[in-house]
Amino acid sequence: MNSDGLLQLAANKHLQAVRTYYDGTGFEYRLLWSGRRDRALHFGYYDATVKSHTTALLKLNEIVATYAHLTPTDQVLDAGCGLGGSSLWLARTIGCCVTGITIVPAQITQAQKYAKIYGVTDKTHFKLEDFAHTSFTDEAFDVVWAVESVVHAESKAAFLREAARLLKPGGRLIMAEYTLREQPPLSPPEKQAIQPWLDGWAMPSLLTVGDYKSLMQDCGFEPVTVYDVTRHVLPSLNRLGRFCALFAPCLVKAGMVFGVVNRHTLANRVATETAVGAFQQGLCRYSILLAKKR
Repeated sequence: MNSDGLLQLAANKHLQAVRTYYDGTGFEYRLLWSGRRDRALHFGYYDATVKSHTTALLKLNEIVATYAHLTPTDQVLDAGCGLGGSSLWLARTIGCCVTGITIVPAQITQAQKYAKIYGVTDKTHFKLEDFAHTSFTDEAFDVVWAVESVVHAESKAAFLREAARLLKPGGRLIMAEYTLREQPPLSPPEKQAIQPWLDGWAMPSLLTVGDYKSLMQDCGFEPVTVYDVTRHVLPSLNRLGRFCALFAPCLVKAGMVFGVVNRHTLANRVATETAVGAFQQGLCRYSILLAKKR
């Protein structure tokens, strides 16, 4: 990204909030969630073949790649790549070339470090980019991959328009996201109840599957296929719930007094507890959406 692009990132208050969230919670992710084998910031996928947290994180990559029909010849954009876990997995396991983008400089450093460790620097490239406004040329990719990242987009439509611009005709957009319950629509009290989750995780909004399908069709994607895999990620929610119970608010606040944890830890704990409750109450689902560019 050139200097003008860096200035635009710095000037955008929402992008700053997302970056602050990941910078402020990076230690927690490394300590409690992401490992050397997976480098993942997303939920895990559990089925009969999965016996551990790490294998569940890797399994989600496998499931999403299967739905997207990934091949070794695909040029993939990992939109919101985090620590590069999915990008590295795709390069190592499927053999496709992947460009990972994020707005968090520290994540770029980590992703590049592990690309060297895994020996996939020839197949992976990591750049500081806003996935709704990238510097890439038209029709540069066969697949746009977005796992638990579009929830951070201030405008989901802007991201989808950019994905359509970047994809070749017939290219695929694959997303794995938290989506709101379709019917009945969330009531005002229910929307208010989940707001601490959105605020704590720097998510401007959550959409229903129907909302996404409508936006995708408006942006030139059709058909759109949806897979509800909520039951497969529930064990990840249970894991988050156990962490919330372990790190009680009084302990987190005490840690803040002694400088062991920061305010982002407290906000993250409240958000996580709210997210667990939202899934348990059926207010949201975990959906994988596959769309093809017309």
